[in-house]
Amino acid sequence: MIEEMQQAFRDIKKVKNHSDFFGRVGLPVISEEELKVLLRRSVTNSKLKSYHGVEGPKVPSAEGKIFFSCYLFLI
Repeated sequence: MIEEMQQAFRDIKKVKNHSDFFGRVGLPVISEEELKVLLRRSVTNSKLKSYHGVEGPKVPSAEGKIFFSCYLFLI
């Protein structure tokens, strides 16, 4: 069991880019352009949910969730 864990750690350390990572976790590999879109959308979603800011992380209100749902429907 210890050897299996050590091998898993060695394999994880071999991950050098997003393609390696996606393959490692069993997700379809996406292009760099698709990754950029995914990351930009994630940052936008995080900002819309007010997860980050001057006051620190927040949990979105019910109104924020409704607004966000409407926003996602429109994009």
